[in-house]
Amino acid sequence: MRMYSYRKYIWTGIMLAALTLCGCSGNHHDREAAADSTRTADEDYHADNDIAMTLMSITDAIRVGEPLDTALYNFEGILTDGQGHPLYTSLKGMPGTWEIDVLSPTSATIWNVDLGDLLPDDLENYITQAMGLTPQQIIYRGRTEEQPASEVSVYDFNGGFLRIETRESMATNGLEGALVRISASKEVPALTVL
Repeated sequence: MRMYSYRKYIWTGIMLAALTLCGCSGNHHDREAAADSTRTADEDYHADNDIAMTLMSITDAIRVGEPLDTALYNFEGILTDGQGHPLYTSLKGMPGTWEIDVLSPTSATIWNVDLGDLLPDDLENYITQAMGLTPQQIIYRGRTEEQPASEVSVYDFNGGFLRIETRESMATNGLEGALVRISASKEVPALTVL
């Protein structure tokens, strides 16, 4: 009889512990769901197409005289920063799209397709720091006759040239954003300065 009483207490204790754990885990799932609802597309997205690494690969190929191959470099998709986060969010709230186009065996261009919250100065700083480019390597900064509404920076990367062009644009809904075009080439870009 005494043995039965202990079993009853042990069984009751196990059931109470199980109910307590179930109750706690339900609250935990509710907290996780609430936290998930506050995340943005930028926080959930992770990719390995780093823009600086991509540009370093392109400029290294140009520097050593290796022809740029469209099969290797042409791309449309999300480019990221050093932590795998998209460089910008489009006006639709999605990770912003970029295109890479090999124009010749010695030149390629990268540009953002969508308007969004891209910060061009931060992007230029990230790229130049990652590539080890210094202010002494800037051969031109300003506006050109061809693109008077754009800011242009040209860097000599010792074996070729990197041109970063930024232009503000407006979407049909009135929101503004930056369009950035980055070109890497063996030859000095033609510039007619203002």
